[in-house]
Amino acid sequence: MKHTVWKIYWNYQKEEKWLNSMSSKGLTLVDYFWTRYVFEEAKQGEYIYKIEFLEHSAKHIESKRYIGFLEEMDIECIATYMHWIYLRKKSANGPFDIYTDLASRIKKCRLIRNWWLGLAFFEAMLFVYEFAIVISCYQDFKELMIFGNFAVTILLFFALFLFFGLAMPMHKELKRLQKENKVYED
Repeated sequence: MKHTVWKIYWNYQKEEKWLNSMSSKGLTLVDYFWTRYVFEEAKQGEYIYKIEFLEHSAKHIESKRYIGFLEEMDIECIATYMHWIYLRKKSANGPFDIYTDLASRIKKCRLIRNWWLGLAFFEAMLFVYEFAIVISCYQDFKELMIFGNFAVTILLFFALFLFFGLAMPMHKELKRLQKENKVYED
């Protein structure tokens, strides 16, 4: 029997923990698409889940090769969404760690942080553009245009801070890993 759950996660680590807790309750993820999780009943704790962020979109040839490589290691790709892939491995096959060294964990953190910062920068450019339109409309007393543009400007402002806020935990994790790496190098 299938169960559909609608849920928003902004932190992939919390999302990963939730997927593993669902697995421990006997629900296995079979499909995902932006906020929609589809589960089927299974043996409790049958799978361990990981969420991976790819350098390229999941449809890119390099990403397809990487997913194929993971499948050769008995890691199943359940779903893809933009640069994110949802992976699972049978818990009977042992621990599930994709990144075992500091260098690859640092690279992953940097990649995710830069993704969110890139989106924040794009939102900042749109915000400045829309804000200029609002100022222009205000000076020309185009009241009807001001309301719509002002609403868009506010939404862009919140999106800018959302994306920047999503980058900050990754930035802190990156700094922590770099500090740890420096200790090992010394």
